[in-house]
Amino acid sequence: MKHPLVWLTLCLCLTAPVYAGLLDDLTAGNISASNATLSFRSIDAAGKPVPTKAVLEWGADKNFGNKTELQHSSESKPIETTGPVEGLRCVYIDGLPPQQTCHWKLTVTAADGTSQEESGTFTTLEVDTTRKRGPDGTHKPPHTADYATPAAHVAKDWSEVNALLEKCTGGEVIEVAAQDPGEDKSIDLTGGQESWEKNVLIRPPLGRRSTSRAGGIEINSPNITIAGFHITGTAGMYPRYGNHRGNARGIGARRSFFWMCTLARQSSLMANGCPDSGWYEVAALQRGVGSDRAQIKTYADIAPDNFTIAGCWLEGRDRTNAKDHSDTLQTLASDTSPIMGLRIVDSVFFRSANCSGQMTHLKNLMIENSWFGPLNIKSKVCGSFYSVLTSCDGAVIRNSDWNGNFRQTVNPGEVTHSRFHSLKFPGDISHDNTVEDKLWPQPPFPDLKAVWPE
Repeated sequence: MKHPLVWLTLCLCLTAPVYAGLLDDLTAGNISASNATLSFRSIDAAGKPVPTKAVLEWGADKNFGNKTELQHSSESKPIETTGPVEGLRCVYIDGLPPQQTCHWKLTVTAADGTSQEESGTFTTLEVDTTRKRGPDGTHKPPHTADYATPAAHVAKDWSEVNALLEKCTGGEVIEVAAQDPGEDKSIDLTGGQESWEKNVLIRPPLGRRSTSRAGGIEINSPNITIAGFHITGTAGMYPRYGNHRGNARGIGARRSFFWMCTLARQSSLMANGCPDSGWYEVAALQRGVGSDRAQIKTYADIAPDNFTIAGCWLEGRDRTNAKDHSDTLQTLASDTSPIMGLRIVDSVFFRSANCSGQMTHLKNLMIENSWFGPLNIKSKVCGSFYSVLTSCDGAVIRNSDWNGNFRQTVNPGEVTHSRFHSLKFPGDISHDNTVEDKLWPQPPFPDLKAVWPE
């Protein structure tokens, strides 16, 4: 008979996990003037994900001074919604100064206490201070009252907003008093009226800009402007289903807007069949993981014609497996029902795993003073380095910068006073393209506290 201590030791040896690597495929990439992504895999000998805790320290020197902690499950899905659904795991560094070296150290620990540590440095990119792009407080949606207009109605929380909309005649301001941090359900706004000459503005109390909205905000009514909120779910505009107060199905979010709102890392923008609407100075300042950051698409026979994107700043989305399809901006229409009159001005679109801009089936498109681009170092969470503009009739591009490859089927003569890193008219695009030359610098990271009213 074996000695109990010997038997216990033997059992521990047989059951102890064997890791192929807790920091397998570690890459520091997706580096911009303000952000960076560290990606890695924690896998066992069979290549399956294992639960780990990741601790990232970073700073201007080896004293670091900043720390982020994430807990990843055995399915690679973090407890916090800041990482990938499967495959590679991501830890992000945000809010960095441009053209500075950043020191980092990443420590990953498994459930049994086994740990692995790696460290390194990277240097953030430069910025272009000669061109004014992104949020600056000057882009205001039409038919909307000034942000500081006194409120005609005050809601103690979002559950009261639709009832207050029923009382409005157009042009009023509804103030939502509650921060509502614990409510994770989307708010469905249905009380707007097509007959209003001016939009109803819904904002937080003055002095509390970017009040947190823990769920999404969905506009299913015409003539509504949402401003001043930090949205952790989807910021969506949709067609209405069924009749409401005499409005026929399909009116939906006509002439509705999101204005001066910030999006959480995993938040998305959706414009689904909403003519004459737009996003004005909407900012997603942190990279995310998953599907498209922003979509503009036709729903049934309702096209989002005359849609405007003005002064927006949209960080992209990483992908962690071949099934993810991640664009920063994607339009979805068809040859027989193109989106007409899309207008993109003074806006910034960072590269996603697929495209910074995947824009197809457009008519009378106008892009002016905007920046599309990849980041300078490709990590394993991303694929391609390009933007696409195809099946477009009457496109005009002026004073814009395009990094990476640009594939398009519009007339090259319609692209004026713009700069391209690697221009192809047209050209096949590989998902393994790299950017090695000097990029057109990105715009400065926006100081929203300085440019937006409180």
